[in-house]
Amino acid sequence: MRHIANALLVVGMLWAAQGQARDKTMDYRGMKFSTDPKQFVDRMLYLHGEIIDEGRMAQRNSQSPQVKELSETLVKSHQAFDERLKKHLKEQKLQPGTFKSTTDEERGTVALEKSTENKLKTLSGDAFDQAFLAAQVSDHDRLLMSVLAGQQMFSGQPLGAVLAEMQPELLKLREQAYQLLGQQAASLGTGGAGTDTGNAPKDDGKK
Repeated sequence: MRHIANALLVVGMLWAAQGQARDKTMDYRGMKFSTDPKQFVDRMLYLHGEIIDEGRMAQRNSQSPQVKELSETLVKSHQAFDERLKKHLKEQKLQPGTFKSTTDEERGTVALEKSTENKLKTLSGDAFDQAFLAAQVSDHDRLLMSVLAGQQMFSGQPLGAVLAEMQPELLKLREQAYQLLGQQAASLGTGGAGTDTGNAPKDDGKK
């Protein structure tokens, strides 16, 4: 009986250790990110999926040729990002899963994305375009922050290299949304974001 009790104790300790490893996070510029590669990738896939859904919504609802063109680019680009991440998981003998938020920040992100989607569904015309473009700037800032955090956490690993490849493409998409938001706002005389992309997350070496 003593041997069985000791064995059960060891198993319990191992499960607890594995649980702590799964729940481990890293602080990066005031945000928490899971250090578990699969959880991290699942979060990235979720964020890409949200942008794809919003892009498809813009293709249906926007009356602006420029916004429709950008939305097409966003859908194609983020589908490619998805495939790149899923290929990485396959190479690591992992399967993509349903993203489950494990931190307050992740739960806040999910709530914000749902709120944005619901808001876009109620808008049309110029109001829709401005809200959609503002959401894309915000979404890409969030993705870029995740990419920078991931490059630090997974430096020297295949996932770190995948994220490094994504960074310049995400910056370009963020800039396109930012510039178009400024143009839309200027044409409506509401002021706007302008063309400076200085607010985008940058790898300035300050971790």
